[in-house]
Amino acid sequence: MASQNRQRNRAANTDPKGPQKGSEQIKTNPDKNKGAEHTLYSKWKPRAERIKIILQMWIGALLVFFLVTKFVFHLFSISYHWSEWLKYLEYIHSLGTLLIVSYALAYSAGIELAYMLFTPGPDEAIAPLVTSAAAGLMHAIANEGGLNTQTVFSMLIYVIVIASLFMIKEIFTKDENEERRLIDYLRTKLNQGNDRQI
Repeated sequence: MASQNRQRNRAANTDPKGPQKGSEQIKTNPDKNKGAEHTLYSKWKPRAERIKIILQMWIGALLVFFLVTKFVFHLFSISYHWSEWLKYLEYIHSLGTLLIVSYALAYSAGIELAYMLFTPGPDEAIAPLVTSAAAGLMHAIANEGGLNTQTVFSMLIYVIVIASLFMIKEIFTKDENEERRLIDYLRTKLNQGNDRQI
């Protein structure tokens, strides 16, 4: 009787469906729970990212257009009174180059921060904050009209903020990589244990 029970236990342990089924449950259950938590994120994040890319490309194209036309009009001393729509272009060209760039970066950072609301993690907020700090730095330099004590102090603060944001982003990336390595390590050990049982 005891020998029959031992044979049954060995057959259950060597059943290929048993360990594989258990390992599949351990592997897939976290993914299923994660998918259940982020159903809306997985649905709307790709669409929001597509819209974000299109809007930022439009901002980049307009920035290049304004800078190139400003350079051409300034280089050849072209008059803005040839047509009515050139008067609107004259106002934009009257702004400083760094001021135009700072406006473009500020709008791009705003779009990036809005896109962050469609993502599950806070790590998406680091890049637009760096862009915002760069925009603020350019805006401060453009408004001051040159380098002075206040401008240098503002530049120092912005540089410290940008460096701090890069450090925070590096910490987020490092934590994510360590978490992925830990998950891969546990899965490898689990698969090795199942192979030994088989």
